[in-house]
Amino acid sequence: MEEAMAEAPRLTIRLFRLDPSSPRPQVMVTGYTGGAHCCFASAFATADASGAWHVVTGATLDSGGYQVEDVDRDGQIELTHIDNSFLYAFASYAGSVAPRRIVRLVGKELKDVTGEPRYQSFLRQDLATIEHYADKNGMGEANGYLAGWVAAKALVGQVDEAWKVMMQRYERRSAITFETCTVPNVPQEKCPPGRLKKRTFPEALRDHLASNGYPVPR
Repeated sequence: MEEAMAEAPRLTIRLFRLDPSSPRPQVMVTGYTGGAHCCFASAFATADASGAWHVVTGATLDSGGYQVEDVDRDGQIELTHIDNSFLYAFASYAGSVAPRRIVRLVGKELKDVTGEPRYQSFLRQDLATIEHYADKNGMGEANGYLAGWVAAKALVGQVDEAWKVMMQRYERRSAITFETCTVPNVPQEKCPPGRLKKRTFPEALRDHLASNGYPVPR
């Protein structure tokens, strides 16, 4: 866990049955990396059917990293985390809202299984939590809330109705500007001078949903 090099390192080691096909429990090692709002790095030691051990590196995540829970209450443990791609993308950190994703350890791979039908109840509860917070505290930075809310609605098959609401309520004069590179397959940070094009919030949100595996509106 070389990345967990904060001044006062915190390292947690726990055992879980994350992969039922493995003859041994998995060792989950989580370390705090330090820095503003961030981060928790995780790695998983897991044995295959022959007894050989492998290390699977997880994502480096904000908000406590991976949470371990039985999402669909079937006795099999999953990992959940907020989608960090929404942090700072459409609002400040404090104004960003992000849906939760669900991950399972399968062999030597961490697989995103959010789209499986059995997890719909969990995703609807996550959506209800997002909406309840807004009802109680307001949207805060509208675009940050709406981006995460639309994504959460998309995960439960309600992206079209959410998109209509977003189009009526999004903040046209946002402090955050959205740009894309007009050179094919070149990321924004490597775009040649003069080839950046401004986008609206809905255009940026649609691209973000598509590139991160969310359903997009018709």
